[in-house]
Amino acid sequence: MDSSAGQLKNVYEGDLKEFRDWDFLIINRYPPGGSVYRWSLDLLEILNGKSELINLKFPAKGWEITHIGKDFSPRFSSPFLNHLFLNFSFRQAVTYIERLRNERNKLVLHYTNQFSGTLRVKGIKEIVNVQDSPNYTETGSPALKLYMRQLYNSLRNKEWVVTNTEVLKHELIDFGFTGNIRAIHLPYSPVFKKIDVTKKNLRKELGLPQDKKIIISVSSDLPRKNLSTIREVMKKLGDFYILVRVGTQLGNSITFNGIDDTTLNKLYNASDVLLFPSFYEGFGLPIIESFASGLPVVTSDIPTIREVAGDAAILVDPKNVDGIAEGIKEAVEEREKLISRGLERAVEFSITKFRERILKLYSDVTKGS
Repeated sequence: MDSSAGQLKNVYEGDLKEFRDWDFLIINRYPPGGSVYRWSLDLLEILNGKSELINLKFPAKGWEITHIGKDFSPRFSSPFLNHLFLNFSFRQAVTYIERLRNERNKLVLHYTNQFSGTLRVKGIKEIVNVQDSPNYTETGSPALKLYMRQLYNSLRNKEWVVTNTEVLKHELIDFGFTGNIRAIHLPYSPVFKKIDVTKKNLRKELGLPQDKKIIISVSSDLPRKNLSTIREVMKKLGDFYILVRVGTQLGNSITFNGIDDTTLNKLYNASDVLLFPSFYEGFGLPIIESFASGLPVVTSDIPTIREVAGDAAILVDPKNVDGIAEGIKEAVEEREKLISRGLERAVEFSITKFRERILKLYSDVTKGS
């Protein structure tokens, strides 16, 4: 979808009719493969031709992967300079957006992650997704903490803000955000579902052992993902259990990288338990994907995950190796009960419910013009 200025599609039907005079630009800063890019595509699909994806290509691995949208590269290789001089660094993007504003008149910019910052463009509506707590940093670096505080201070007075959870919404209010904050849970892709194929056949197809309990871990290798504890838990569980990693290699794990959602869904269906013991999460999408796939979940007893998982997962202290190991054994024993609860919980995160909530948000934003 690499549109030229002024060539945004004018497709509106059904519940999109109220947006006939509006166009939406989805502003994405992350390469394909991650949850933010996927979420950006969900918004494109919901708007059914009334939107265009703008990729601000902050330096990162993954942009070489085939993707859609209109790409704009920054002037600097330094992330700090790109943020400090955002409008200068992405001047071509600003010029493009201004041209669309002049031609279309009514324009909404929806930034899908706070770390893009916001471009200074007059005469448009803005929505900013904030997906992480202002109180959390990946490291204790003073420079990073200062940057985070400045970033969140720059967003405090934005008129429209979207968060993934009610927990984060209240954290932003406590931080001093003054605008309209809407908590909208992320959806899972309809690709994730129970497959009418035996676990034995799936494991054969994927090259997985038939005689082990498979614990699957789906995450990056950021410190908050707590991979060192996963390694210790697997040692504690013994040889009857084996780890499948979607991400970086961990110990003797069977590892998959660069897979599509269809393959990931097969892995969920072939596994016995998802282990997701993060110290911090803005949401935790693999939890919901596992629920929809009929996979029991063992995850961290922390505020955001309590909101997302409800009573459908086994919640554990992410620092307690023994407690996590016992939680996994309980998940194996209580498999059918957890599958039933997970499938029921997944309904709350369907693309249908997400669409309803996003269109209500867009309606409120555009009516305030």
